[in-house]
Amino acid sequence: MHFGVVVAILYCVQFSRELGESEVERIARMMLEQPFYDLTTEEEYASITAALAEDSWDRDLSWQPHDESSVRDFLRRLLERLDELRPWREPPFRALGLDR
Repeated sequence: MHFGVVVAILYCVQFSRELGESEVERIARMMLEQPFYDLTTEEEYASITAALAEDSWDRDLSWQPHDESSVRDFLRRLLERLDELRPWREPPFRALGLDR
């Protein structure tokens, strides 16, 4: 799942010309308020960390305009911003699985 979070983030910035600090702030706030795939912030953070730990990404990301080094830099800055926003609050709602 960890790369799914990266793809979700890239989907949100695919029309952004630059991956500047305003985009870092926008995505960080969005992740805290509207988590991807009903994940907790901790799970999203861990997914990004795991994706950055991979030496190379074997996924086709040609559908979005940013090169891998720019994306990696953006994700590092995103993690730094999420760290600055700690402690993270729990979202007000969370979907329950069918097994509950």
